[in-house]
Amino acid sequence: MPAHPEKPETGLVARFLETLGWNPALDLSAAGGLVGGADYCVRLDGRPMFFIATQGASQEAIYKLRRYGWSARLPLSILVGPDELAVIDCRARPSSRDETSRSLLFTCGAHAEGTDLERLRSLLSRDAVARGSLDDLPASAERAQDVDEAFLEEMLRHRQSLAHDMAAQAID
Repeated sequence: MPAHPEKPETGLVARFLETLGWNPALDLSAAGGLVGGADYCVRLDGRPMFFIATQGASQEAIYKLRRYGWSARLPLSILVGPDELAVIDCRARPSSRDETSRSLLFTCGAHAEGTDLERLRSLLSRDAVARGSLDDLPASAERAQDVDEAFLEEMLRHRQSLAHDMAAQAID
């Protein structure tokens, strides 16, 4: 497996993906090694589908993973821990002030079975993703905002602030 073979979580992530019909040797790669971002990227035909991080499900870890997923325009990411798995909604622009619960699509035990496993399979299995399960996610409680749209809004705010400051200096 190409991604972090020395990390103990690699085996857990590989088994999780195999359960969902992915081939870790082909579909899993390192996510770029950014500190605080994702550890792994799951790809379908070379295209990123979702990120996986192996930190605990703290508010900070969820925020960082949301920010990483949102910037990459991925609809969701997954936090995998030794005891819990959390599916994180990455469609809305993240803020460090967001409540953790706002972005959780669902959580389950790390060794999901029964209804939880079926829910994971219907959303994250290789076959489901190939059929468009990530495109068919229910509407987010928050308004999804594209990265480019957010960037343009921020540039407009800076431009307005700059124009205001220049006008104030011209009066003086």
